[in-house]
Amino acid sequence: MNYEILAKSSPQVSLKQHIDDGLTILGELNLAFPQIDSLLDPSFWKILRECVIFHDLGKAHIEFQKSLKGEANKWDGQRHELFSIPFVESLAKNEKSSLIRLVVAGHHKDFDSLYNDYIYNFYKLKKDDDAEISFEEEFKLHVDVESVLNILKDYEIASRPVAPRPIHKWIRNYCRYDKLSLKDKDYFLLLLLTGAFKQCDHLSSAFVKEVPILSDFDFNFLERKKTKLEEEGKNFYGHQVRCGTEVANVMLTAPTGSGKTEASMLWLKNQVEQNGQGRVFYVLPYTASINAMFKRLSHELPRAKVGMLHGKLNDYLNQYFEDQQYEIKHKKEAIAQMKENFKRLNTPVKIVTPFQLLKHMFGLKGFEKGMFEWVGGYFIFDEIHAYDASVIAQIKVF
Repeated sequence: MNYEILAKSSPQVSLKQHIDDGLTILGELNLAFPQIDSLLDPSFWKILRECVIFHDLGKAHIEFQKSLKGEANKWDGQRHELFSIPFVESLAKNEKSSLIRLVVAGHHKDFDSLYNDYIYNFYKLKKDDDAEISFEEEFKLHVDVESVLNILKDYEIASRPVAPRPIHKWIRNYCRYDKLSLKDKDYFLLLLLTGAFKQCDHLSSAFVKEVPILSDFDFNFLERKKTKLEEEGKNFYGHQVRCGTEVANVMLTAPTGSGKTEASMLWLKNQVEQNGQGRVFYVLPYTASINAMFKRLSHELPRAKVGMLHGKLNDYLNQYFEDQQYEIKHKKEAIAQMKENFKRLNTPVKIVTPFQLLKHMFGLKGFEKGMFEWVGGYFIFDEIHAYDASVIAQIKVF
C-alpha cells in the first residue's frame, strides 16, 4: 500500500510528523528535567524515545485511516494502541522492552478498561457474516505493516519481523496477576515514563514546540534589589544571604516583612545553579495569597514563566482580563489559553495550593503527568503554619 499514514484528522497530521513533534518535546523535557538520569534510570530517555516512536503505529489500520478521513469504515470502536503492540514486540529484546509495551498499550485507557470494555473487539471481532476473527487475523488483514516499517527506517530502530500474537491473554494476565506495585523495582520508572510520554503526546498534539526553563537572566531582579540596597548603604538580611548559599532543604522562621519571599528566591536561584533545572512549586494555603504572589512574581520573573493553579482560577482570570479591557470574545479565548498554559509545562514556576499537588497521590486523572513534573523539582511552602493537622500530615507524606 505504502501511502502516507495519518495520525490526526483535524487538522490532518501525518503519523511521521506526529512522531517527530513528540520527539521534539522529548528533547525539551531532557533540558527541563536533567536530573532524571541520576535520580531514576540512565536509560530513561532511550526508553521514552521508543515509546514516542511506537505509540501510534497501530493507526496504520486501514479502517482507522478511513475514520480519520471521514470515510465509511468498519473500525467499530477498536483501540489503535493495541494494534501498535505487535510492532513493539518486534523490537530487539532488552530488559526494559516490557515497559515500552505497557506505556504504549495504556496511553489512552487503563488496563482494566481495556480488558473489561474493549477486549471483546480484539478477541472475537464480528464481521458482516457474523464470523469470528482473531486479533492476529485482524492485524494481518488490515494493518499496513509495510508503510510502518518504512517510517521506522528513519529512526534506525533494530527490529525483528512483525508477528502479531494473541493480545487478550497478555492484558488479562496483567490485570489479574502481573500489575506492578510499589514493591516492584520498576514501579516508579513505569509511572514516570507514562507521565513523560503523556507530556510528549499531549504537548505535541497541541502543537507546542518548546518547554520553557529558568535561566540566570530570570533572576536579575535579585541583583537589581541588591544594587539598590547597596546604594542605600544596606544589604540583604543575614537569613536571606544564608538561604542564597545553602544547597539543601531550608526551614526559615521569620516575621512578616522580613523578606521571606526574597529569601526563597535566593535559595531557588542557588539550587538551580548547583543542581540544574527543575520545575518550581510555590505553595500557599489561600486563594487570595496565591493571587497576590502571582501578581508579585509575574512582575519580577518573566510573566510567561509564572503560572498558578487553584479552585477559583476562573474568577481571578475573569477579573484579570476585565481589568485589561478585553472584548468578551477575546477574553474567553485568552482565559482558556492562559488556563491551558498554567496546567501544562509552559510555566516553570507554578504558584499552587497544596491540594494541586496532593491530588496526584490519589490517582486522579492525569496524575502521572503531574508526578513527572515533580522529578528534580523545587518546592517552597510559604505560610506553612496555616494548615490544620490533617493537611500537614498529607504534606509530610507527599
